[in-house]
Amino acid sequence: PGKYADLVVLNSNPLDDIAHASDLQAVFKNGEIYPAKSLEQNPE
Repeated sequence: PGKYADLVVLNSNPLDDIAHASDLQAVFKNGEIYPAKSLEQNPE
């Protein structure tokens, strides 16, 4: 949350349930792919 990405790949369809918007598979930024497991978790 609060970061910029070029593309976000989700595991589930956020149109089915908006909570799926946080179900990340991977993030693309500046031509690099970042698997969800490698991203820093930011508890709120």
